[in-house]
Amino acid sequence: MEIINVRRSVRKFIPGKSLSKNQIELLLRAAMQAPSAHNGQPWVFVVIDDRDIMTEYANAMMYSKMLHDASCAILIAADKNLVKSPLYTQDLSAAMQNLLLEVVHLGLGGCWLGVFPRLERMAKIKELLHLPDHIEPFGVAAIGYPTEENANYFIDRFQEDRVHYNKW
Repeated sequence: MEIINVRRSVRKFIPGKSLSKNQIELLLRAAMQAPSAHNGQPWVFVVIDDRDIMTEYANAMMYSKMLHDASCAILIAADKNLVKSPLYTQDLSAAMQNLLLEVVHLGLGGCWLGVFPRLERMAKIKELLHLPDHIEPFGVAAIGYPTEENANYFIDRFQEDRVHYNKW
């Protein structure tokens, strides 16, 4: 529970610090351990560490400014040829959450940048990354070394009045 409790969206990163190949692989491994409908595993990933691409995306998308200083970004996308269920966006959400929890485990910071179903965001990512037609962008994780510690506090978000048993 501790990793779940301290995970936060981090939007300020120490510029110029790269992630190791091992760190990136651990993030991808965590994402790929996510459950998926019919075990379809419809995900594909693009690791983005090209500063020009990150800057162009940050400048083009209003809520992506943290990419200016992030160490890298990881796109989670659906390969439409692998989709076995209309629930595939839930599969991709689980992969993103796993990735973001591993970010915390590695002592890094991360922020989920929503892409799907915003057509302008999807189009920009497809253009920047030269994605083929059968690849549908879902979300981008901005990842890096946080500028300040944020793991020292816990906000209890449990709301008993939102829980019902058996019937409404």
